[in-house]
Amino acid sequence: MAIKPPSARAGVQQGGKPVPSSEDVDRLVRELADKPYGEVVEPEAPKRIAKPKPITISLPDVMIEQLEDQALQNKRSGKGPKTISALIREQLEKAGYKSQL
Repeated sequence: MAIKPPSARAGVQQGGKPVPSSEDVDRLVRELADKPYGEVVEPEAPKRIAKPKPITISLPDVMIEQLEDQALQNKRSGKGPKTISALIREQLEKAGYKSQL
């Protein structure tokens, strides 16, 4: 096995790891120098988003089938509410109930 001359090994330390360039070292130094050591930085609290609360309702089978059929038609056509929840929500809003979503 032939030993490579030093010019062919340039940029590689013993063990096969590449030697970082001076630009990489400078960038890392600047990055670390900008970190606030010893200071506790409080993360911003995420904004609270109104999340729907699941409920259970009992409906006649005929009504459930109609809702499922309407939701499927809306999904296929790409128009209107595409879920049973959205269909019910839309009708409740028309009846005067307020929605925060």
